[in-house]
Amino acid sequence: MVNGTVTYEYTDLPEDVYGIALFDDENSSGKIDYGWFMPTEGFGFGDYWHTKWSTPHFDNFKFTLKSNKTITVKVKYL
Repeated sequence: MVNGTVTYEYTDLPEDVYGIALFDDENSSGKIDYGWFMPTEGFGFGDYWHTKWSTPHFDNFKFTLKSNKTITVKVKYL
């Protein structure tokens, strides 16, 4: 991590449709923990800032990879 940013490079991925979702497993439990309805740990999606109360769908954050591409994931903490 540098200045609060983590960079990861995937290599040799075939042209296809992808989506990136991540969560910050703060307590190392191996699963995402929830409060009432929302995660109590950080979560984010590639090039998509989730603002709704519902679960996001793959169509919200999918992309077609045809060449090198930079994806930004902003991790949201509630």
